[in-house]
Amino acid sequence: MMAPFGVLRSRGVFSEFAASSGWALGWAVDSYTAEMAGKIGDMNVRAGRLTLGWGPAPSGDGLIFGESAGGFDALELSSVWHHVRFTKVVGWLDAGRSIIGTRMDIPYRPNLRLGFSESIVMDGAPYVPYALVPVPISIDPNLHKLLRAPQGIDDNFFLGFDWEWVAQPGLRLFGDLLIDDFTIPTPTVNFPSRWGLTLGFHSVSDGGAGFQMMYTIVPNWTYSATNPALHYLLRDLPVGPVLGDDFDLIHVRWMPSHPPSTSWWASYIRKGEGMVGRIWIDEAEARQYIFLRGVVEYSLVAGVNVPYTIDGLSGTVGPWLAYRNNADHIAGTSRLDWGISLSVTAAY
Repeated sequence: MMAPFGVLRSRGVFSEFAASSGWALGWAVDSYTAEMAGKIGDMNVRAGRLTLGWGPAPSGDGLIFGESAGGFDALELSSVWHHVRFTKVVGWLDAGRSIIGTRMDIPYRPNLRLGFSESIVMDGAPYVPYALVPVPISIDPNLHKLLRAPQGIDDNFFLGFDWEWVAQPGLRLFGDLLIDDFTIPTPTVNFPSRWGLTLGFHSVSDGGAGFQMMYTIVPNWTYSATNPALHYLLRDLPVGPVLGDDFDLIHVRWMPSHPPSTSWWASYIRKGEGMVGRIWIDEAEARQYIFLRGVVEYSLVAGVNVPYTIDGLSGTVGPWLAYRNNADHIAGTSRLDWGISLSVTAAY
């Protein structure tokens, strides 16, 4: 069973964490999770089937390592040096492919954080020199140009930039930009760029009530590659946000008090048929299906997340209701969906 578009997977987690070590074992719709965590000196270590959620967007909505495909087998190392956090992840996808991610979070000012990230999909085992590079800026592409490309080896690079800015007490602005290819049209070639973008804000009143609004857009083709072995796919789903690609959404959430508290949310979604798992045949197809391909499904989804604590168990219960027009990309078809998302954590 797949998690419905626009709704996070139900999940359960058993965990034990202390100051320097911990473990967690969990299950989510079509994707189990399991991890061990600990510290080696000042370095944090995670290993197992991980869900990372890089970036400032809520869990599951990250443009890279989001919840569309679920977790993947990985080793993650993270440490702080001169107030800058460096993160490296080495992971394995399906069909013998691997992925390496590098991230750097810079507290540029007390109220401004800047994040830079790079991820690389490879056909085969992780390339060790990529894994040793500590920063996500320019080094790995040059390594590819010097060492891999002359051997005829192709890799697929993504770059990311995200930020969080506390503009004033109680107001946080955030954004996330993902770039695969940034192309400049010429008189003879005009293939589209491949990218994704999230913009949003989070406001908290003096009394603790919070309101969040977010807009995300991911055009078609974003997670595809000219080499079919290098698509950003896992379990035939994009390694990105819940909705995959070829969509945009507006999401709002309101919490009447400081967490943990009940939160009310709603999303308006436009979802095209997309081209997951393949790239364009020619420039004409690339331009024709750049965004919201085919019969577009329009969805209005609303729900509530209620936290609970019972005998050592904690989590949320989230009933939701969705009205869909052109449901399943069938023109003129309307449908009312409903469900309950459940998360549970047992800590020892």
